[in-house]
Amino acid sequence: MHRQFIISVFSLLFTSAGIAQPIVKYTLSFEEPRSHYIKVQMDVSNWKGNSLELKMPVWTPGSYLVREFSRFVERFKVVNGNGNILHSEKFAKNGWRINNGNANEIKIEYYVYAYELSVRNCFVDDEHAYLNGAGLFLYINKQLDLPSTVEVQPYRDWKTISTSLDRVVPDNQWLL
Repeated sequence: MHRQFIISVFSLLFTSAGIAQPIVKYTLSFEEPRSHYIKVQMDVSNWKGNSLELKMPVWTPGSYLVREFSRFVERFKVVNGNGNILHSEKFAKNGWRINNGNANEIKIEYYVYAYELSVRNCFVDDEHAYLNGAGLFLYINKQLDLPSTVEVQPYRDWKTISTSLDRVVPDNQWLL
């Protein structure tokens, strides 16, 4: 059985002027780390509108060059809360537009190829994973500061996880 870890990027919920904001949750899994892929599921709930634009950064702190993180994104798929496939298109080198037809729950799934061991990119093999958020997480365009959580489902042989992020659940559980 996989141990599940949850780490908090920001607080899970917040409101502004009494209006519920979109909620973003990422789930990272490492089904076959020898293939060097990280599976990312991004769940967006409380979304208002007919479309959703997602972006991936083109820079990372400490590195002053334009990066092409989106070139590692593969198998991009989007469904609504009922599991129906939603149309999406890549509208820029680092941007995807989703026609969600007013669905307020959207599940985005993609894989990130992670085989460059550097502080700028992600790396995964069967012994460990090094994750850099800039090369891993899509964000809602113009809403980079939305609260979000990250759940990590480590590969079965991994026993620890190291992060500076806060736990969402009590310390006595295998959840961060």
